[in-house]
Amino acid sequence: MAGASPDFPKNLTAELSLADPSGARIAIDPASIPISGPKTSVTIPITTPRKWDSENPNLYRLDIQLAAGGRMLQKITQRVGFRKIEVRVNELFVNGTPVKLRGVNRHEVHPLTGRSVPDGWHRKDIELFREGNVNLVRTSHYPPDQALLDAADELGMFIECEAPFCWAPGNGHSDLVSQQTAEMAVAFRNHPSILIWSVANESKWGRHFVESSTLLRRLDPTRPLVFNDNGSIGDPKFIQLQNGHYWGLRSLKIVEKGLPQPLYLGEDVHLNAYNRLELATDPSLRDLWGEYLWELWNGIWKTKGSLGFSIWAGIDDTFYLKDDQTVGYGTWGVLDGWRRKKPEFWNMKKTFSPVRILNAGNPKIDKSTITLEVENRYLFTNLKEVGITWQLGERTGSATADIPAGKNGTLTLDVGTIPANPPELGLKFEDPRGFIADEFRLQLSGDPKPEKPAIQNTPVKLVETPDAYTIKSGDREWQINRRTGLLESTASKPACGPQLMVLKLNATGGAQMEGKTKVWDSFTPVCQDWKCASVTATSELDGLVVTVKGQYTEAEGTFRYRFSNGKLHIDYDFTMLQDINPRQIGLVFTLPATHEILAWERIGKWDFYPEDHIARLKGSVKASEGFEATSVGPRTEPRHPWRLDNLPAGNNDFCSTKHSVRQASLSDGNGSIFSIEGDGKTHIRCWKSATGIHLLAANFSHGGAERFLNSFKKRSDRPLKKGQAVTGSVTIGD
Repeated sequence: MAGASPDFPKNLTAELSLADPSGARIAIDPASIPISGPKTSVTIPITTPRKWDSENPNLYRLDIQLAAGGRMLQKITQRVGFRKIEVRVNELFVNGTPVKLRGVNRHEVHPLTGRSVPDGWHRKDIELFREGNVNLVRTSHYPPDQALLDAADELGMFIECEAPFCWAPGNGHSDLVSQQTAEMAVAFRNHPSILIWSVANESKWGRHFVESSTLLRRLDPTRPLVFNDNGSIGDPKFIQLQNGHYWGLRSLKIVEKGLPQPLYLGEDVHLNAYNRLELATDPSLRDLWGEYLWELWNGIWKTKGSLGFSIWAGIDDTFYLKDDQTVGYGTWGVLDGWRRKKPEFWNMKKTFSPVRILNAGNPKIDKSTITLEVENRYLFTNLKEVGITWQLGERTGSATADIPAGKNGTLTLDVGTIPANPPELGLKFEDPRGFIADEFRLQLSGDPKPEKPAIQNTPVKLVETPDAYTIKSGDREWQINRRTGLLESTASKPACGPQLMVLKLNATGGAQMEGKTKVWDSFTPVCQDWKCASVTATSELDGLVVTVKGQYTEAEGTFRYRFSNGKLHIDYDFTMLQDINPRQIGLVFTLPATHEILAWERIGKWDFYPEDHIARLKGSVKASEGFEATSVGPRTEPRHPWRLDNLPAGNNDFCSTKHSVRQASLSDGNGSIFSIEGDGKTHIRCWKSATGIHLLAANFSHGGAERFLNSFKKRSDRPLKKGQAVTGSVTIGD
């Protein structure tokens, strides 16, 4: 406690008052402190305080009145929290409990005001990240606005507070570095939410950081320091946490080999951002990103010494300037600049969920009870503090489960008499802080599949003309051009094609979005210059087969159409004539522009998705519905969900690949339907162009060309060399 100057009034005192989280006054001793010099220190014992942590943000209010001779000179109110942070060998403890960090990186960002964020938005950010089951925000790459820390203190969020040094050389200005680091510590050290001090971002370790780290530890010995890595590791004599950026899964092996300190990944699982052309073509890359997040987090959760990581990044980093100009790094956030939830947000929320149902695919069902095996991944919270509600058909109820933090246990639901084929079970877990931590939809009658009509042995009839084969089966009719070997549109089957697609990975983008605001067109070329060599038709026991041989610039081979029981199965078998590293492989069909309603049912990673998520398990969307946007989002604050941002090829929802479909269709709304049957093995992507509506039925779909995700996605690379085979099949339904 310091005075304003060395000239002190006589009888200067500080009068202290402390209130607990409920507002009740707490007797403290001493409550009156005489101030005799520029620095006065005092220790005040507090018996069994309610401790602060990210799940239990217990805040006390400390009032200090500075008085002299009975006259009040100044009054200060400070919210404080009681908690203890320790590094024990390779683990970080808060109040005696080892913690794991589920973090995001956050820039100060607003689409119209840049690094100046409007009032209320700091709190909104903490609320949104907390809802996404994040427990740490890294203030990359500078100390935050006071409002962010106030919100984190109150709402429950750990903070990694970073000094304002980014990409600094190894011979920086020591006085400047130390001064600004000290200013950060003195300004913010009373905030209980600050868990870690970060000395710098992606800089070179040198004498200037030795001196600033030494000073920082002297100013605040209660918190560990980290030096965010750029290949230059912070000296462990001064830094208490080791750090890496984009080490990914190899970080687990590094920890397992033995590290003397906890390892925290300050940046990892970078969102797709710089592969801008791919993102404008297929927004589903944002959903596939969740696979990488899931894999890394589960590895870290199980590995002692792996402290956690922070996702890059929390919020899109794009600013709109006048005259249609843009600046910033782009759409790398789980939230867009307007704070709308993007597809990545749900994957983050589910991955970081504090609740795991271990027998979700096979719950124990008795006459009137359902028993679930549950893992509690909260750090401090017993599951009995969490609000649990269930729904089974029209019935609803609540339940409790006494499962300590970090432990496994059972959750038993008393739902009344359970029918032989019970409906799905809905579950919600409400965090004690007032938000839904997770939701589930469990299938109690096995995995539901779309209802299919009974197979009938419908005769197949071939009608030949010099120009075409016409195949009739009941009231269905297909036509194949004998010159091209391709399907042509008929009244009952409105699609043309197929065209083979071996779509290249495409990293086009660049680091900055500066310049005129771009609207990327869809990058989705099919194989070029098809030349048909032969078309032959043969009868088989259960139908008819038409075999087409030919060649593209990229590959040569065969289409094999099999007509049976009202369905068309198309097998393709091609040999590559070029080397291509593909993102998607499959067959493309073209329909009239009127067929713009996409509907689907699919198998998903999660058993439940929000209604506005592009990866929901069942849904429909119209290509032309939505609102105009650029490839970096709308320039004015939107009132619609992210999925309905409209681009030239359709809205985000329509253009995103629907992976692992059981069935999908394009229709015109007036009874004309083109459908695909997938059995969970086919991926459907649609887009519109000047020539109509296009549907890709893919047998291979890759996570994209974002370079910061290479360590994760390279395992799914399927580079094709000249001479290699490309095969697959597509089933066109009734």
